[in-house]
Amino acid sequence: MAGIPKMVLTKDLFDYLIVDEACQCTEPATLIPFQLCPKRVILVGDQNQLPATTFSDNANRTNFCRSLFERLLQSGYDKTMLTIQYRMHPSIRKFPSDQFYDGLIHDHESIMARQLPPQLQNLAQFLGSRMIFFDVQHAMETVDDKSKCNYGEAEFTQRLVELIAHSAATQGSLKPIKGQIGVISPYKSQVRMLKNRLGPLCRSHDCSLQDTIEVNTVDAFQGREKDIIIFNCVRSNDAPTLKSALGFLIDERRLNVAITRPKFFLLVVGNAKTLSQSEVWKNMIEYCRSSDTDSKLVELPSPSHYATHLDLKDLIHSSSTKSHKRAQPEATSQVHDSHQQQQPADYSLFATDHSPVQKRQRVSST
Repeated sequence: MAGIPKMVLTKDLFDYLIVDEACQCTEPATLIPFQLCPKRVILVGDQNQLPATTFSDNANRTNFCRSLFERLLQSGYDKTMLTIQYRMHPSIRKFPSDQFYDGLIHDHESIMARQLPPQLQNLAQFLGSRMIFFDVQHAMETVDDKSKCNYGEAEFTQRLVELIAHSAATQGSLKPIKGQIGVISPYKSQVRMLKNRLGPLCRSHDCSLQDTIEVNTVDAFQGREKDIIIFNCVRSNDAPTLKSALGFLIDERRLNVAITRPKFFLLVVGNAKTLSQSEVWKNMIEYCRSSDTDSKLVELPSPSHYATHLDLKDLIHSSSTKSHKRAQPEATSQVHDSHQQQQPADYSLFATDHSPVQKRQRVSST
């Protein structure tokens, strides 16, 4: 809209104005199409995910980065919340639903009937959980080109991808799971490091990184989905304050985006001690640790625990962080994804653009 010089010529021709991703643009940008004088305005977005990108230090203090959508919600404006999700396994959906959406997100009935891809069935069997936090305790963050990176987490992620490849095919090929893995991190330096490690791995399997594994920042992955998401948290330090320890990982909206990208498996790689300084991160780690959830926390005190993908497989298999019996993986014919399935509501949540997962709120204005 901002690039249309003669938009005024269409004034009074529209009854409805629909603004998608309304939380990802500033209020002045949202107001541009209002000059069309529509009779009704519908804003669609999610204030619990990432906001508009602003570069001014004063943006937060002056609320310049706040969207019109958020301002209307804060003013008590009427809203409609869509609460049925079409993407995540129930074990992955439960934490963000409880933490960010007051437990209001439910699973669509299609989640019950959804089939797990045959090449991922072995992975479901030996992982034993759909959401795992790998506590890489020894790996420390470093600074690279004003950004953060963590060599230990990148090395572990490579082993994890090798393990996934060997679960998908007896010869350990990445080809059967081509395009099904997303590796994300909040930091650009970590993304570069991951590409440098995973690129040669993909080429050794006669495939390219670009076609096989998508590696990108959390911000760039908003609105996307993959069967498997590996999330590198990077921050691992002994800093005395929350801000210096976690940086912009303090923003819980970034965590929300990261952990709602997967369909079948969420594998988080981080330092539990450092991240637990944040209450929201602590809640997620405790969720993984809890015996009441179909999730797992695996402790990795040193690199010797994953010298090869087989060592990592043995560690995951023998992990005793859970005392309860694991849910059985899906049968070949049907995914029993929803042993915790709730009855679907009449409206739906979790989607951006044309994603099969719908996450939205709508604010209507007359």
